[in-house]
Amino acid sequence: MDKPTSRFQLRELARLTHLSTTGVKAALKRLLAEKIIKTEREKSYLFYKANFDAQEYKWTKKFYNIARIVSSGLLKYVDEELNRPEAITLFGSAARGEDAEKSDIDIFVLSENKKELHLKQFEKKLGKPIALQIFNREEFETAKRKNKEFINNIVNGILLKGHIQIL
Repeated sequence: MDKPTSRFQLRELARLTHLSTTGVKAALKRLLAEKIIKTEREKSYLFYKANFDAQEYKWTKKFYNIARIVSSGLLKYVDEELNRPEAITLFGSAARGEDAEKSDIDIFVLSENKKELHLKQFEKKLGKPIALQIFNREEFETAKRKNKEFINNIVNGILLKGHIQIL
């Protein structure tokens, strides 16, 4: 999930995961059946890679992204540092399950408490830059009128905490 654009051979996956080739082969068979991964042939070699086009892959990737954000402590840190904001939302490619190695993590925060947060430790844990957008209620209302596409991205994202009043 961390390297969705990469492709791997069976023995390479066994080596990377420290599992037997038999165990890896069984896991790959399940992932293929669930359409989370697909195969690609090059000459006589068989490679396994993420199946970006499948909804099953996107759902799995979304859950993976949420789990990583929560387990990194980022959600708790933002919640505490901004004194329990009204809402925290994951949006953009990570919320759609379409993020790749070079994607950032887009997070929107609706909070009356605005301050600069130190995110380097979380960027290191997650292996990706974090783009944090902190809006107070007035800025959010202005954006609803002037930047509907941005607001649609937020509303169609994944609400990690709280609620967002649109109307």
